[in-house]
Amino acid sequence: MIKMVACSFYNTLIDKEDAIAMSTMLQIDKIRNKNIKFTILTNRSFNEVLYYNRDFPFIDYIISYNGNCILDVNNNKIIYKNYLDKKYIKEILNKYKDNKIYLYSENEVLDKFNYNNYDIYKIEIELKRKDLKNISSNLSVLKYRNKYYLEITATEDYSCLINLLRKLNINKDELLLIIGNDSEKLLIKDIPNTYIIGNSSKILKDLTIKKTSSNNFKGVEKVIKKYNK
Repeated sequence: MIKMVACSFYNTLIDKEDAIAMSTMLQIDKIRNKNIKFTILTNRSFNEVLYYNRDFPFIDYIISYNGNCILDVNNNKIIYKNYLDKKYIKEILNKYKDNKIYLYSENEVLDKFNYNNYDIYKIEIELKRKDLKNISSNLSVLKYRNKYYLEITATEDYSCLINLLRKLNINKDELLLIIGNDSEKLLIKDIPNTYIIGNSSKILKDLTIKKTSSNNFKGVEKVIKKYNK
């Protein structure tokens, strides 16, 4: 029996119009009426996700910044924090002092000279072409509109999701996981009920046989429907 659905947000639940289909929302509402929790996974801030939760609330938890912050949406309370060390931030800023750098706190983007009084969960660095050849393969580099960004967080293993399951007395086989981003690939070995969205990378598709349609063809909705019969 499924007790939680955890789902990637951008490129998975959100379609190319940056929207969620109403039929998908109704399927999510249906599982939540069965006391099944709905959790969002994202590399962004929880505020970006909460924008979609205003008129038709459908989210119980948001795990943001690649697994480094958990918001209990119903109680409006952060229940887990894992932010970057200030000394490490300083090293990164010095190393990439000639690049555009964005620092992310819980709910805002900060100037790189104004971070000491904040908890920083993610650093995003706009890379120059010469930087790309010196980037280690185990670091996350994102491409957006023909620009490359190095994404740095304290961890990317999403172990906090496993800890959240324990806190809620939910077993791993009671979680339905639907993902589409490479940063979530470590979860596949831990969660047996994992589906990969159709527009995800070959890296993810090669890791599991369970697949669904792309985000533009309601892939998430099709998986959830199987558990709503």
